[in-house]
Amino acid sequence: MEFKLDLRTKEVVAQKEKIELINKDLTDSINYAKRIQLQLLPEKDDYKSMLPNSFVYYKPKDIVSGDFYWLKDLGNEIIIVCADCTGHGVPGGFMSMMGSMLIDKIVTSQRLDSSKILKQLNDEVIRMLSQYEGGEIQDGMDIALCVVDKDKKQLHFSGARNGIMIVSNGISTVYHADIIPVGGAFSN
Repeated sequence: MEFKLDLRTKEVVAQKEKIELINKDLTDSINYAKRIQLQLLPEKDDYKSMLPNSFVYYKPKDIVSGDFYWLKDLGNEIIIVCADCTGHGVPGGFMSMMGSMLIDKIVTSQRLDSSKILKQLNDEVIRMLSQYEGGEIQDGMDIALCVVDKDKKQLHFSGARNGIMIVSNGISTVYHADIIPVGGAFSN
């Protein structure tokens, strides 16, 4: 009886060590993915030089995030994006990386107004995830996108489920977004 118990204890310890090794490998891999994801986010110096009175509060729920922010100075315009992708953790991280790269591609390849950028992003997400007729993957993102025209001192906003609030001289004004998200068969 004692021999069987000792053998069983050794098996349990061996299984525990195997599970701990698998967990460490997974966690190391996800932490490395976090480093890649953070490289896609704008540096503090970037947005501070473009928008001196700005700040970003970014605190992911998990190691990798389904949220991202993005901005680019195009000379006379600054494009600002804040997005919340479907899911969190690894799936959300994939969506946020895809969204960030697609926005960069769209904005740097052609000059579009804010609503056309979102339309192009929607089309690209649907194309990449094959969401034409429903399908299994219906992921997308809620997004607020602003184009700041520095010369005209104008802000143009388009949003998919994410609005914005502008505070000026102590008065806040809310601008609501369209109720349809970016991505998913329900948005084409």
